[in-house]
Amino acid sequence: MSKTAICYVTDKGYLFPSLLSAVQARAHAPRAADDIYIFVTMCDDEAFAIFQSVGREEGIHVERMSQGSLDLLNDVSQFGGDSLSGKIPLSSFGRLFLDLELPKGVYDHVFYIDGDTQIIADLTPMLEFPVPDGGVVACRDYFSLMRHADEEWVRTRIMNWRKLNLPEEALPRYFNGGVMKFRMADFPDIRAAAMQAWSDGADRFVAHDQDALNVCLHDKTALASIRWNFPRFMLGLPVEEELKPAIVHFVSHPKPWHGRFPPFTDKWVAPYEEIVARHPRLAPYRPTLDIPHRAVYTWRALKIHVANILSGGRRQDFDASECSAGEI
Repeated sequence: MSKTAICYVTDKGYLFPSLLSAVQARAHAPRAADDIYIFVTMCDDEAFAIFQSVGREEGIHVERMSQGSLDLLNDVSQFGGDSLSGKIPLSSFGRLFLDLELPKGVYDHVFYIDGDTQIIADLTPMLEFPVPDGGVVACRDYFSLMRHADEEWVRTRIMNWRKLNLPEEALPRYFNGGVMKFRMADFPDIRAAAMQAWSDGADRFVAHDQDALNVCLHDKTALASIRWNFPRFMLGLPVEEELKPAIVHFVSHPKPWHGRFPPFTDKWVAPYEEIVARHPRLAPYRPTLDIPHRAVYTWRALKIHVANILSGGRRQDFDASECSAGEI
């Protein structure tokens, strides 16, 4: 039987939401075939001990990343000169080192998931889907889906994308790094290629390791429907009901663990409250917002929410057919 490690990589800042996502993954993954790991890059001993204990109770392996991987990550984060030194979180590149952290000879595949996600449906189709040799299974990025929109941020993102020097046909296939599946045996080559790409062009990479992975895997990607990496910006649009997301990705700010900002109803906020109720020791580690940030994020979220309402819930600046286009 093929065995998959479902993995998260985080620092203390995202440890709380990562644990919630991992607990949901545990509920939606076959226990006999798959194990779930959270690898932590930076965290004080007290907090780590609490999360490791809670993780054990929930069937999740919470482990510190090895010093060897941390040393390599520190090296990667310095590539690109002074403009980038110290500005790249170690956890951003941690997913490239998962083969060095997992037990040897146990897993055939690694299914990486960002911590700012919720998992609300069965993961079996993704866990069973084959990965192309030397490649990745992933979903189109929100920017790729929105590439035809007449918005300043899209134009800026496309301008930055062109600096990657990829063929034009790679633009609609640009994938998001928040949900990816790899073959375990391919990790050394993918890591080497991504690190080389980063070393050669870090100052051009707005999305850091995501850009690096797209550079080296753009022609080795099996695209999945965005139901496996559904961006929060599409919540409430018809495409949500059509696709019935399995994994919702809360890109940008605010996040649902911060509170009930549109479009976050109880459906998205309550899971964080429930895990704290079940494990009160986690309460001090649920991230909060100060008053100025709450005001800014409330206004930003309301503007988007009102725009969707005024359009009858059908504000779409993307090709809906591309959302479902994929091999699963």
